[in-house]
Amino acid sequence: MTETNRFLASLLVEKGEYKREEVLRLMGGRAGSYSMCRDRLLKRGILESRQAYVSLALPYFADYIIEYCL
Repeated sequence: MTETNRFLASLLVEKGEYKREEVLRLMGGRAGSYSMCRDRLLKRGILESRQAYVSLALPYFADYIIEYCL
């Protein structure tokens, strides 16, 4: 996973679901690559998207991120 993908996944550990605007605000300078990053994670089955919200799709993936990535 790229640094931007890891950042987005780590955000979703803190809070189960984010609105698109919240993610863009938190990403700051990396906001331009949000849609590309989101699409990549959607294709891999890591993210779930509905309307303007994104969340983790894999059960227990947040635990994995906390254990091995943070």
